[in-house]
Amino acid sequence: MIIKDLFKKDIARPIQGVVTIGNEDEEQKWQELEEYVCTDEITKSFRTFFRRYRESITTPTEKMGVWITGFFGSGKSHFVKILGYILENEVVAGIRAAEYFDDKIKDELVLADIRQSAKANNKVVLFNIDSKAKSDSKSKTQAIMDIMLRAFNESVGYCGSSPWVADLERVLDEEGKLEDFVAKFEEISKRSWVQTRAKALLNRDAIIKALVAVRGMTEESAKAFVEDQTRNFTNTTEDFAKIVSKYCQANKARVVFLMDEVGQFIGDNTQLMLNLQTCVEDLGKYCRGQSWVVVTSQQELKAMIDSTKDKQQDFSKIQGRFNTRLLLSGANADEVIKKRILEKKDTAVTPLRALYDANSSKLSNLILFQAKPTWSGYKDADEFKDVYPFVSYQFELLQKVFESIREHGMSEGKHLSQNERSLLDAFQTSAKQIAEMDSGILVPFDDFYQTIEQFIDYDIKTVFSNAERKPSLDRFDIRVLRILFMIKYVKDMPATIDRLATLMVGSINEDKAALKSRIFDALKRLEDETLIQKNGEEYDFLTNA
Repeated sequence: MIIKDLFKKDIARPIQGVVTIGNEDEEQKWQELEEYVCTDEITKSFRTFFRRYRESITTPTEKMGVWITGFFGSGKSHFVKILGYILENEVVAGIRAAEYFDDKIKDELVLADIRQSAKANNKVVLFNIDSKAKSDSKSKTQAIMDIMLRAFNESVGYCGSSPWVADLERVLDEEGKLEDFVAKFEEISKRSWVQTRAKALLNRDAIIKALVAVRGMTEESAKAFVEDQTRNFTNTTEDFAKIVSKYCQANKARVVFLMDEVGQFIGDNTQLMLNLQTCVEDLGKYCRGQSWVVVTSQQELKAMIDSTKDKQQDFSKIQGRFNTRLLLSGANADEVIKKRILEKKDTAVTPLRALYDANSSKLSNLILFQAKPTWSGYKDADEFKDVYPFVSYQFELLQKVFESIREHGMSEGKHLSQNERSLLDAFQTSAKQIAEMDSGILVPFDDFYQTIEQFIDYDIKTVFSNAERKPSLDRFDIRVLRILFMIKYVKDMPATIDRLATLMVGSINEDKAALKSRIFDALKRLEDETLIQKNGEEYDFLTNA
């Protein structure tokens, strides 16, 4: 069989490389729900979250904060997005979001909590805090509240960019006069209210006239009102909490803020951490469990508090409010990849097992890392079938490569923070490259470089582009150079010729002795070009990173 015919799902189908929030179409939502993999860790997190959320529906509580910690490969952003789909009770491709998990989760108690939580009238406010923030947000002491209020206003149809305009809309709405105001404004100004409200001051006269007509105000009082709002309008966290509480009461609804990358946004800024604490405290006080705040962070809450600059501040309240703390380690990233990308057709299972049985001894000799036996080849025919055309060690090693690149400042920014998606992209891209080849081929580790290249910084890319132009080096030499770069900072993977050969095995029938000889020659040429250096039996990629 050719490689592409082994897979249950089309290996070339589009899979979103990085989790984005907002503007998803129906097909994208369906794929995210249909292909979401509930590992043991995810199921455990669902169990904790939905049990506590379901309890808050009938039992008032001020413990309504959820702190989700996840490093590389954790899938925390994706997890939060899935929570949003479920709580919003969306119908996607004719099926309620919660129903997509009937076959993914075996624990009936967890499923029952999910269903009850989804049936509540939830208003989900889902956003990445950095993308929602204005450029000067971090310099403001109430930045977190401003962003949350802006996102909330947008979610209910009010102006997001101008708080005083949103407040005006809210008052008119409560009076049942918003539609009349909008109609009168558009009649007077000949402009769309929604399209122009963000720059309301440019239409000040039309707003005043519309207020006079709709609210029965005098022109003088309407002018004074607009003048006061534009100059002196402020909101406190208490005001914000009361706004949310009033919405919940009026609509018999619950409001759930799902905020991605809050930890990264706050960093060591004491004022931002205090503002988050006050927001959650006031929402707990006034909403009593009708409003929840769910945030993600690469650091655990205690570590975030310890890293703030002002050690004298009391953050005990935020720890009490964020009573639910979930840790997504990403330890099961390989399970996600196996199910989403590598799952095989029934017709491919027997041929793959037979292929392994006929070549198991050969594979054991080809794929062997003496310094770290757990990074060896396949345990048995079932594992071979599950991961083919890849090799078992590649899941853990590639994850460590992503981590090392980011930790040592060799990536261009925060793209690699979505590591689970980077891994998905890496395995899918490599599988597509060999899709038309016959069974028996194996994916060498350097094939993953094409995904990593998207994230590495300019200086590293320049090293490779210059190397590729050198007449003394051929394509194989560049492949060796790529692997040396990829494993440069990975512990337990010293770059000896034997290990490089194992990493570059590309076929079940590979002649490893011949491969070692080619690698030896390539290393000599790379050393002559001062791209690498030899230290004893090991070779090192030269870089200033």
